[in-house]
Amino acid sequence: MSSASPSTSQGKLKLLCLHGYLQNSEVFRSRIGSVRKALKSRLEFEFVEGPYEATFGRGISNTSSEETSENIDTSSAPGQQAVGRSWWQWTDVGPDGRPSRATSYTGWEPSLELLVHTINVHKPDGVFGFSQGAAATALLLSCLESRPELQQSWRPKFAIMISGFLPRDPSFAELVQKARPSVPSMFVYGTADEMVPPERTQELIAAFDQECSSVYKHAGAHLVPTCSGTFKQALTSFIDRFAVCDSYPHVVTK
Repeated sequence: MSSASPSTSQGKLKLLCLHGYLQNSEVFRSRIGSVRKALKSRLEFEFVEGPYEATFGRGISNTSSEETSENIDTSSAPGQQAVGRSWWQWTDVGPDGRPSRATSYTGWEPSLELLVHTINVHKPDGVFGFSQGAAATALLLSCLESRPELQQSWRPKFAIMISGFLPRDPSFAELVQKARPSVPSMFVYGTADEMVPPERTQELIAAFDQECSSVYKHAGAHLVPTCSGTFKQALTSFIDRFAVCDSYPHVVTK
């Protein structure tokens, strides 16, 4: 992939994809197969993996419906007992505990370094995140806007966050709320989502600049909707705004 242009030689937009907790690039690529197929004429998909290995604790089953955490995308890793990645770790919940109860995160800086390096090399037009990957997208956008040392970094023109949430760690939540990202963003969530209840996604939406945000609700649960019907229409309408638009600079100069 060339790093000299914000879009591909075929005129497609580049989309950097961030998986959810316990997923990896291969799993996430499969899970968004409907989106890739429906938008293959518009988008080129690039996948990146979180730096931490993620496993199920002994008290958590990957087939159990008891865990209703935004941190555990068990529905996305069927049959995978010890495979997956994470964008951060936590210090206040042990291996037998539930990550949903964690309020003290650690390890974000290596993820940020990885993501900043990736966007500077591949220069994506947009970022697409699911669940923990959507929260990581929000943190990335917040850091790009608020940290002086990142002011010359490549800036995605848009973001799509599906089943995202405001982190439970107060310092992480405050980072997003203070930055109030103004990157045009599309938020997608299911009204039947029990892993990330709608109110958790609404908290994330409220932390962004409302004038730059759009919301799509569906009747499903914790998943990336099939890219057809009204969802496909909403998604393509949002993406097409950036196909030939130069009003959103990739690099901010002062």
